[in-house]
Amino acid sequence: MASMSAMLRTRLAHNDEQVATLESQVAALESRIALLRRDRQIPHDQLAAIVYPILTLPDDVTSSIFLQYADEYPTRKCSPIVLASVCTQWHAVALTTTGLWTRFSSERFYSSGSQRCVQLPDLLRMWLSRSGALPLDLRIELPWTIRSREAIMGLSLEYSSRWGSVQLGNFSPHELQGGPRAFPFLTDLVLSSKEPGPVASIPSLLDAPRLRSVELSGPTFIDHGSLPSLPWRQLTNLNISVADPGECLQILEQTQMLEVLGFTLTANWDEQVTFPAPRVIILRHVHTLRLSRQTTQFIFRHLTLPALRQLDMKHAMVDSAPEVAALMQRSRCPVMKPALAD
Repeated sequence: MASMSAMLRTRLAHNDEQVATLESQVAALESRIALLRRDRQIPHDQLAAIVYPILTLPDDVTSSIFLQYADEYPTRKCSPIVLASVCTQWHAVALTTTGLWTRFSSERFYSSGSQRCVQLPDLLRMWLSRSGALPLDLRIELPWTIRSREAIMGLSLEYSSRWGSVQLGNFSPHELQGGPRAFPFLTDLVLSSKEPGPVASIPSLLDAPRLRSVELSGPTFIDHGSLPSLPWRQLTNLNISVADPGECLQILEQTQMLEVLGFTLTANWDEQVTFPAPRVIILRHVHTLRLSRQTTQFIFRHLTLPALRQLDMKHAMVDSAPEVAALMQRSRCPVMKPALAD
């Protein structure tokens, strides 16, 4: 019994000694850690004492710099988001600088992977909600998924009164339905379609007093006698796809202010095509004419362009030289700068 008691006392004494040793080591480590923390704090304090000149600028000056950055690099990937992620101060300035959020391009997000397509409606909603009351510059390739497509078009139309320069790809005309709309700030419009659709569903865009540039490409927009309701007379830049030469001339008769004209025939036709009546249309302000297909050479016989300076056409159209010469003689235009593309 006495020997067992002595054994326990010995073990306890040994354990006490181990605990004391470990506590001594812990105390030494804690002392070392405290010393290291103090040493670490010194450069932290020194960094905190540094005043970065850019952060001392008034918010309105910082905002102006941000806007210049956005103008200089309009295609820079997610530039407003990049600026907002630098620091807390810049985050606050970026979110309140409405001009940063007036340009939206879906290309920035599609390149990041298919998951971005699902998030695109949420991104567009966030973007537009920060744009204040400024005109919008939208470049949107509509996705094929119906839910995302409907959400994106719904959001875009919600802000249609602030459309400034708008490009909608993979677009169907019926997606602009919903009653008359006013487009007081709209200056440039590009609509491209990849599939045929009902031309009659194209909405009226007559209430767009600032609209000057229009591009319609694809099989949907101008076909078989049904022309879109556009303010043709005020346009200065027009690029269209048409299926019938007569419809092309019908449009050009209404575009007396044009300066740049480009068009393509979407359907093949031969020399047996008959026009409503032989006539020549005088467009006094057109300085640039762009033709993209062989079948468009018929237009030379129907235009007089006194201000023509540049003619862009395909290499395949070089056999149109007699028609070009006749156009130049009839127009009495200055020496042109021809451009041949592949």
